[in-house]
Amino acid sequence: MISRDKFKSIADSFKDKQVLIIGDMMLDRYYYGQTNRMSPEAPVPIVDIDKIIDNPGGSSNVALNVSMLGAKPIISGIIGSDTYGKIIQDQLEKNIDILNLVETQFDTLLHNTGVEKFRFQKLDEEINLITLAAKYADLTLEYLRDNGQDLINNKLNERELVKICTEYSKNQMLKDLPNDFDETPCNVVATIHSGPRGALPHGKSLSRIPKSNETLICGVGACVGGMYAESGVTFILGDPNKDQENIMIAMQKANDEVVRNLKEGQICEEINKIAFEIYHEFGLSEFIRHRIGHGMGFEGHEAPWLSPGDKTILKNKMVFSNEPGIYRPNIDGYRTISSMIVDSNEGIQISNFLNKNFENRIINIR
Repeated sequence: MISRDKFKSIADSFKDKQVLIIGDMMLDRYYYGQTNRMSPEAPVPIVDIDKIIDNPGGSSNVALNVSMLGAKPIISGIIGSDTYGKIIQDQLEKNIDILNLVETQFDTLLHNTGVEKFRFQKLDEEINLITLAAKYADLTLEYLRDNGQDLINNKLNERELVKICTEYSKNQMLKDLPNDFDETPCNVVATIHSGPRGALPHGKSLSRIPKSNETLICGVGACVGGMYAESGVTFILGDPNKDQENIMIAMQKANDEVVRNLKEGQICEEINKIAFEIYHEFGLSEFIRHRIGHGMGFEGHEAPWLSPGDKTILKNKMVFSNEPGIYRPNIDGYRTISSMIVDSNEGIQISNFLNKNFENRIINIR
């Protein structure tokens, strides 16, 4: 270990020296805030941001450190002609002489290298992990279905329901998986939102207690060995009325038609259109708030997207979410989620909960 005297001697030797620094200049941005919940799509915390601090990074950070040692840094580099470049320049000019600072101007910034397309199609080993992850997402729904009546009758709120159901699945995952998975991401996360708040496609679970005759949406994301899958369903809390039955039938038809058409050679945006045509057939077009799905596997959300404007051609072993949804403002919401694989003749649905009959989506509560 270097002694204090030796360190002081080295630091003092910088005084009044001129130091030329050439390298990549960048801006380091730090976000500070509180986190009280996990993302429904992946095992990461969601942060409510309170404060943002910008500091020069890369070679510009080296220049600042050299300046603090008493030297006179001269920095040569490239920054963008944008807000972030101006922030770097303003912070450096307080302490540093700038030599040959070039502002780059681009008509178009081509950041898509095409490398990500190699991730679209999954290997058999990766599909096996995604399928296993879907099993634990389904397990969360099964636990809620089997125990929801007692839990809700005992006045448990949305957050408490999420905690109990996901802990059950995670504990089962820990029992099942061998030690080989110890150093890999493995988790289960979920959201539950009920009643009128179901009209929010990505609602946050609150301390709200679900009520009789409402809908309850449970969306689950699971990760095994770093590969992601999703499953989700809308439960009816009591006997469904005619409106609820009609919407559930429309949702199931949309789900099934999307799976049937998810075959090699189809175009992403056309899959979305198939689902939307079914909503129109059932008179539900005004309640659409969300695309039908997105790519998944290495992340909870990844390209390509089953949405308007995405003209990606489907290929075998691509993996997508399938998320039919109807959202009626101030009334209720309906959403089902499954994971599916592109195949030659039709898609393969790997989340199994939606294969069960409608009776499995009814939870009778007081």
